[in-house]
Amino acid sequence: MDGGKEFVERAITSPRSIWVSSSDADVRIYYGEGPSPYLLVAVKANIRKGIVLTAHLAKKETGDHREWPSV
Repeated sequence: MDGGKEFVERAITSPRSIWVSSSDADVRIYYGEGPSPYLLVAVKANIRKGIVLTAHLAKKETGDHREWPSV
């Protein structure tokens, strides 16, 4: 995500959705708008430790289940 700090910050502070990770219940995936209409920014964060683990571009939202907004 070279040069994408603003996209990452926006995904965390104003997410489009938040998903629970399918591999770790302490990890949430925050999805936000990406640099183009066809891409999203996915930010994985450990909510227990309070740290961002990684950020990358994604074409769709995935995870175990959507936590926010509730369905």
